[in-house]
Amino acid sequence: MRRLTLAAAVLVLLADAGLASAARGPRGDVALQKGARIYSHAREDVTRAHPRCEFRPARSFTHARPSAELLATLGVLRRPATPEDRIARSALWDGDGIYIDWARVAHATGGRSFWIVPSRGGFRPVKTPAGCARLLRRRLRALLAGKPAGVRRSARRFARFDPMVHPWPPHETTYLYDREPDGSVGEGWDFAPTAELREEGLASASGAGFKGPSTVVVVVPDGVASVTATYPRRGIRGARGKVKVYPSRLEVTAPVQENIAWFELARRGWDAHPRHMTWRAADGSIVKVVSSRSGVNIIR
Repeated sequence: MRRLTLAAAVLVLLADAGLASAARGPRGDVALQKGARIYSHAREDVTRAHPRCEFRPARSFTHARPSAELLATLGVLRRPATPEDRIARSALWDGDGIYIDWARVAHATGGRSFWIVPSRGGFRPVKTPAGCARLLRRRLRALLAGKPAGVRRSARRFARFDPMVHPWPPHETTYLYDREPDGSVGEGWDFAPTAELREEGLASASGAGFKGPSTVVVVVPDGVASVTATYPRRGIRGARGKVKVYPSRLEVTAPVQENIAWFELARRGWDAHPRHMTWRAADGSIVKVVSSRSGVNIIR
């Protein structure tokens, strides 16, 4: 199962805070990526030397009811539970206050199914000792010595969203997992807080290495009957620092069933993440257009 690493989680929060928008353009992208790598190395060095500082996700369960906002967003959660909705607690790796009675199997088109699992507190770590933050800052200063100012700024920004430095508050969050043919929990896709899910949906792409093809899964609120994802010719700068230019612009439309749309395309993973989506109702009218730049979702 794919797990969201700390570096990935911090990158997501950095983007949500709008800081990544300041890094738009090739130079900004490089500085952001170099800063992320250095910050990740600093954290790895600290946790290797001091195991007590290691990131450990909180995992707990509750029989409480999800919020009215979340239930109003995803109709699949309002469906009465059936025997196939019983989920093994041992299969869920993280989640603070998982609503264990409200996990649901979503049957998407093409015979594919997914697990939708809501939680009260979301992706949160077990609190680390206070001295860990001091150790991290010290190691980060050492690794940033002599680095360009842009890289230093980018790396230090990550500390603002690192739970080792600033504990994360709880947020009701919905997780998406593959459902295996035997009904068990498969690969983990992504998660989204309730407010973000309602306004922006949950979109995730899984690609085969540096070439593709990729699978894209989108969770959308009630009232959305289809999702059209538009991809420009130019991809984004990947882990190897290269931008891939594709033969043509691409547009893919997928139907929504039980709040989920999915499709496959011949693009590598990070270029398959939809940066421009149009949500349409059953009558073809536009419900919302969601655009993404440098990982920041912008609604218009």
